[in-house]
Amino acid sequence: MSDVLDNMQERMALLNELQEQALLSSATQSQQESARECGCGNTIPEERRQALPGVITCVDCQSAREKGLKCQGFSLTRRFAGFSGGAGQ
Repeated sequence: MSDVLDNMQERMALLNELQEQALLSSATQSQQESARECGCGNTIPEERRQALPGVITCVDCQSAREKGLKCQGFSLTRRFAGFSGGAGQ
């Protein structure tokens, strides 16, 4: 029985550590400079960059990501459309 409890305690400690890392990562991202251009090629407006420090996506791509859709900026087929011999051909 003590082995089960020890295992649970180790897992809880790991979970707590991962949660702390996620919080620190989130705080670090908000302190980073915002991108000027989204991966899709759209310019990120200055107002958005100031309102959301660390922002990396335009409004359209962020909306798509929140809806669970594929963002054009991160689409490999769009990004490598001119590549000959690629998987998209």
